[in-house]
Amino acid sequence: MTDKKKILVIDDEQFSLKTVQACMRGENYSLTLCLDPQDAYSKFKEEQYDVIITDINMNGINGFDLRGLIRNSNKSIPIIFMSSLADNMDSTLMKQITSDRYSYYMNKSFKKMDLLMMIERVLEVPNAQQEIAALKSSIDKDLKLAGQIQNFMLPPWSMVNEDCVMSYIYEPHAQVSGDLHEFFTVGNHRYISIVGDISGHGISAALCMTPIQLFVKNLFASQPQENLTPNFILTQLNNIFCNNFKQSVYMTCLIILWDFENNHIIYHSAGHPDMICLDFKQKKLKPINPNKRGSLPIGFSPDSQYLPENNVEFDFNDDDLFLAFTDGLLDIGSSQFPESFIEESELEDFLTSLYDNESTIAIPFLIRNFIEQIGYDCPSDDLFLVAIRKNTSASKNIFISQINTDINETNNMLDRVNDFLVASPVESCQKLENDIEILLGEVLINCVQHGKDNANVTTNGIIVKIHPYKDKVNVTVLERGVFWDPHRNFTGGEIDKLLEELNDNHAQHGRGLPLIYNIASTVTRMHYHGLNKSVFCIKCDQ
Repeated sequence: MTDKKKILVIDDEQFSLKTVQACMRGENYSLTLCLDPQDAYSKFKEEQYDVIITDINMNGINGFDLRGLIRNSNKSIPIIFMSSLADNMDSTLMKQITSDRYSYYMNKSFKKMDLLMMIERVLEVPNAQQEIAALKSSIDKDLKLAGQIQNFMLPPWSMVNEDCVMSYIYEPHAQVSGDLHEFFTVGNHRYISIVGDISGHGISAALCMTPIQLFVKNLFASQPQENLTPNFILTQLNNIFCNNFKQSVYMTCLIILWDFENNHIIYHSAGHPDMICLDFKQKKLKPINPNKRGSLPIGFSPDSQYLPENNVEFDFNDDDLFLAFTDGLLDIGSSQFPESFIEESELEDFLTSLYDNESTIAIPFLIRNFIEQIGYDCPSDDLFLVAIRKNTSASKNIFISQINTDINETNNMLDRVNDFLVASPVESCQKLENDIEILLGEVLINCVQHGKDNANVTTNGIIVKIHPYKDKVNVTVLERGVFWDPHRNFTGGEIDKLLEELNDNHAQHGRGLPLIYNIASTVTRMHYHGLNKSVFCIKCDQ
């Protein structure tokens, strides 16, 4: 026989207590009977009960006051109010009882089976809630794993190569996302971007998105490069949707063919928001698709045609910045004003205020941070935002490169920086080159040490930018590890001692922030919605 459930029964009438006791005779319950509510509360504090049955009108304190005392220490023990009180037309009594989610009502004219069924029912509630909590925990773990698998299939969050610089933000609304992002090389300085948005969000959209990700990857692996046009890709995707998904599922999609050698793009929108082109020099947005060319979303109809005449072709300047996004970017609401959402005009004003030397890598995070800063803090859909720009750093005597969050790659980065400084026309000297190498080595090690626990496929990577000026060199480091605070106070003696130790062993790194502060004339450290940006200014005559 299982352990008896303990029930505390309170009523200031002996007859009512005896009635309950008689009904429970022979049942698998242990009863404690109390005539005095104060005495009952003392017993409640001394023992562990499973159910409480109480009258409402009693001498001393009433049943509701007793419930208040009990709830101070136990928020969920079932309480059955047993009363013969008549309720009024406004149901005041029932409202007072049911204002507590674990409180129940039974009239004193009950039958034995009614009482037993009520007790059995209220005892099942905690068990059911525990089962629900366990199921929710299991689902959350599965969703987290699904999100990790989905992230694993995404391109790296940033990319720096000889042709272009790119970074993106990918934010599922509920751990998994229905947004698609792919970026492929197709040769001769050409690339293809795919941005998609499955209808709906959450688990159902993510379940549709995963096979689409696999299909797209297989398509690019199996097809000749000359076949991979926006029209061909959209047609293949439409066939997959119409043949395998129900009609209520569709996807808006943007396919972009980039030619960075000739500064030319060809893109096709299937019901997707158009790209934004920011002319940094003139501080304005360029209209890319004034005639609103495009086609129906993918999956609307098996007869949909994605024709070349609906392509958009556009020539761009070296410094133009492109942004592509899903509509979740504009579906971010405000907790303070629930009916308010960010306006496109607000976003456009912010974009045209950006400095032309702002790192492309930082821009998606700056935009996301701006949206949150001005009060839009409630996303209602999956969100994706990517920034892409031609890499013109070599022509501007700027070094920009990327490594994984790995201690073994830092030396390789330092070698590349040193080669750049040697070839740079900046008025350099051996001391400046050594200072930059020492500072950057310390910074990279800090980034690795603080970022390795947070590193995964979508956050792994450290970007280094070296910008020489006539009298200084700016070293910019961008990464997505744990934010580390450089603002620590060190005495001059501590710094001198660490420098002396370093001079004794030039091969050592990891001496930390004192060295950084001794070398850099200024250090600025910003955090933009998951991106850490550090800028170290080193004067040439230091």
